[in-house]
Amino acid sequence: MQKVRILFLLLLTSSVLICQVKNTHFQRNTYFFDVNTTDYKLHEGDGERSFIFYIKFEEKFDDAPKVFIGVSTIDIEIDGISHLAYGVEALGINDAGFTLKIKVWGDTKINSIGGYWDAYYN
Repeated sequence: MQKVRILFLLLLTSSVLICQVKNTHFQRNTYFFDVNTTDYKLHEGDGERSFIFYIKFEEKFDDAPKVFIGVSTIDIEIDGISHLAYGVEALGINDAGFTLKIKVWGDTKINSIGGYWDAYYN
């Protein structure tokens, strides 16, 4: 009887997971910015500097999704740099898109940065 209960719970759990995956809306894309991108200044100066860019989803979500941002490539200037200090975040997330903000501080100079973003809603 105990084995039957465990099997039933496993089947119930897996069917719930399948339903959740079926109802999940997912989008993925990449980003890349460098010194040739309009208004990009992360390779100049010292102190806190930021670059923002609006990302529009290919298709609207039913509501604001969760967004995950990954960095896969970064080109920094290392002459005289004491350390690498940067942050990447998604702001103002709504059903149509979000603002990607890349921030540096100190003497960090980023010549280019790229990666990917995932957005999902269930």
